Amino acid sequence: MNEFDADAPAPHPGLFPTPAEGERVTVMLAAFEGWNDAGEAASEAIRAIKRQFGGQKVGAIDADDYYDFQFTRPTVRRSGSGRRRIRWPSTRVSTARIEGHPINLVFVQGTEPSYRWRAFTEELMEYVEDLEVDYLIVVGALLADVPHSRPIPVTATSEAGDLRERLNLEASQYEGPTGIVGVFADAADHHGIPTVSLWAAVP
Repeated sequence: MNEFDADAPAPHPGLFPTPAEGERVTVMLAAFEGWNDAGEAASEAIRAIKRQFGGQKVGAIDADDYYDFQFTRPTVRRSGSGRRRIRWPSTRVSTARIEGHPINLVFVQGTEPSYRWRAFTEELMEYVEDLEVDYLIVVGALLADVPHSRPIPVTATSEAGDLRERLNLEASQYEGPTGIVGVFADAADHHGIPTVSLWAAVP
């Protein structure tokens, strides 16, 4: 497994495939609050990238089919006009373009579902197909014995042989319980979508 820190240089552009003139590469980034997201580090990272590139919502997955609202409760908020609104748990899909580069971004943000994971993943894969996603990056975070005073270590793995070779990655050796990010990554891999898993170790 590769580990990166804040001082590491960015990968050389030659490591990534160059699309044909006039074409764009679409990369999906996904994170889910809950078991996969210690300290909400993964979901906050996706939110920050989405804000940076001005992501716009293009869809959502209906919460009623997948969440136990006694466990993942809706929240009450007030709008700018002072009106109370219920915000239901959901999984939102947004898109953005990186201007000056042939890259489209797709953001998947939500809470790990309570049940029917396979059906939930099938809905995610419909977005992968409809938005013509070329690569998937799933992001997670785990609690670890790491110091607060050092950059957060991030581990990157991939099951795609070409990505491992170009990005100098290794396949994950983890065995044990998994979360929705692992299930989604596995589904994408079986559909031929090259996938990278990024895991941050947070104190």
